[in-house]
Amino acid sequence: MKDSWTWTRRGIAIALVAVWSLTLFGGSTAAAPRTKPNLSFFTGGSGTAGWTASDPGSDLDSSAIALGVPGVSPPDFAGVEIKRAGASAPATEPSFKFKSSVFPSASGGSPRLVLLWTDGTSELRPLTWSTTYQTVGGAGLGDWDNNGGTCGFLFATTYTATVACHASATLVAVFIVTDSGWLVNPYTHFIDEISYGGFIFTSPKDNAN
Repeated sequence: MKDSWTWTRRGIAIALVAVWSLTLFGGSTAAAPRTKPNLSFFTGGSGTAGWTASDPGSDLDSSAIALGVPGVSPPDFAGVEIKRAGASAPATEPSFKFKSSVFPSASGGSPRLVLLWTDGTSELRPLTWSTTYQTVGGAGLGDWDNNGGTCGFLFATTYTATVACHASATLVAVFIVTDSGWLVNPYTHFIDEISYGGFIFTSPKDNAN
C-alpha cells in the first residue's frame, strides 16, 4: 500500500502542475483584485469539485465542499486550492474537517492539505475515513508527512517539524486534494471548516473579498 500511495502522490503532483500551468495560474478575468485568500476548484480525469447544499456541513450551515472521485486515481482526482495563501506557512497549524461517502479500512493518503514548497511538500492527512465529520490537524497531532527540504521523507511528524524542514524555501501553493481512487471508488469527500492563516472557509460567502 505504501508503494502505491507514494506513486499516486507523485503522479497527482505532476498532473496538478500541468493543470495549474494551463488554467489556475493564467490570466484573471476578475473585475477587481481580491484582497484575501479564496478558494478555487480543480479536477483531473472524471473528478468533480464544488460547493454542495445537499450536505449540512460539519457546522450545520447547509454548505460543504464535495470532492468526487468516480474512478481509479490516476487519472481521477479532485481538489480545492487556497489562492493568495502567502509565501510562508502560517503560525497557526492549518486544519479541516471531512467525512466520506464510504468507509474503507485506510485513507490512502487523502484527502490531504498540501503545502507545496519550492523544495518539497508538507502534507496533512488522516489515517482513516469516516462517514461522520472528523477534524484533521490543528492540534499539534502527528498527522503531517514531509517530503524534501532538509529532512527528506518523514512520516507522521508535526506541523512545526515539517515547516522547519523548509525554512529556506518559499511556499508556492496550498491545496486540498483527494486521489485515493486506486484504493476504492467511487467516493465523495465532504470538506468543511478549512482553517488557514486566520481564515475559515465554511460556505460560498467566505470566498468574497
